[in-house]
Amino acid sequence: MGAMTSEASADLTMQQRLSALERENRRLREALQRVQHIGLIGSVEVDLRHNRFRNIRSPEYLQIHGLPPDAVNESHAAWVARLHPDDRERVEGHFLRAVASQETDYTAEYRIFRPCDGEMRWIFVKGVIERETSGEPIRFAGAHLDITERRLLEQQSETVAREFAHRIKNLGAVIRSLVSMSAR
Repeated sequence: MGAMTSEASADLTMQQRLSALERENRRLREALQRVQHIGLIGSVEVDLRHNRFRNIRSPEYLQIHGLPPDAVNESHAAWVARLHPDDRERVEGHFLRAVASQETDYTAEYRIFRPCDGEMRWIFVKGVIERETSGEPIRFAGAHLDITERRLLEQQSETVAREFAHRIKNLGAVIRSLVSMSAR
């Protein structure tokens, strides 16, 4: 009878933990919905113990990255393969150095190619590396935001500014030429 009580107690404890996790997930989803005007925000959790890099991705993350629903546990290598070739070494190195260090905050900005349509997207990541008291990394929890529109607007602004500077330079040359001709 003691074993039954112990099993029942373990089941009750497990149910309480699951219930608490469900409440926490609901609160997180509600928080994400409140900030959706910023853009689609996805979350990722990475188990860092023993360099396993086991991942859990939210449906929003999958949507941002152009992944199917069954990619919720996508491997670290698959994420690296999706990185833009010009960003791959820098971004993966930054992540691995952050995990290996004693840092707890992680921020990155990089490009990916979405498998669903081949489209290149800019991603901003902000996350936390949780550690044991010994400093060993336990878990990375982060938010991914698609910032492609912002980056495209920045690039357009830079192009317009360069074109404006070029035209001003040309106008200055014309004015100098006119002044020189007038002086003669």
